[in-house]
Amino acid sequence: MSSPTGALPPSRHRLPSAWRRVVGDVLSRAWPQPCFVCGERGGPPVCRRCEDALPWLLGAHCPVCALPTPAGQRCGQCSRKQPAFDATLAVFAYDYPVREMLLRFKNGGAFELQPWLLELLGARVAELQCDLLLPVPLHARRIAQRGFNPAHELARGLAAQFGWQLDPAAVVRDIDTPHQAGLRLGE
Repeated sequence: MSSPTGALPPSRHRLPSAWRRVVGDVLSRAWPQPCFVCGERGGPPVCRRCEDALPWLLGAHCPVCALPTPAGQRCGQCSRKQPAFDATLAVFAYDYPVREMLLRFKNGGAFELQPWLLELLGARVAELQCDLLLPVPLHARRIAQRGFNPAHELARGLAAQFGWQLDPAAVVRDIDTPHQAGLRLGE
């Protein structure tokens, strides 16, 4: 039963994330989900026609933040102030419908996207040399709300695929920051 605001019920009434993944996998095999974009049934989570139309990050982009730039140069913002990270590897521009797919996946409403996302991420990071994979941690309250950490689930899949070491407990989020979905780019 959901709350009047449409929010999911408290996590104590939801299946643990491992069971949710198993149930989701069984249900998606028994009743294939429609294409996330066009609704076509019986195929992958995103049909080939829609996949071809996604905002692939193929053109020149900033090697630090992945925003489009001429000739793949650093963007003005990254040139003025180096972010706390060295580089960004991205498959897509964060635009429609990718933004909506990721938000649904992050909030537990699109587990069928996980194998598809792992395939695309795996192709993008296949040549990396990786000593240790650290998924971005969630605050304990956010994990209780969602029932899982989407970054950890994707990192676990990549670690298994490439034989990389994974340590989800190495970094802890002490501060419960606001949801990124409601923030502007600069925030």
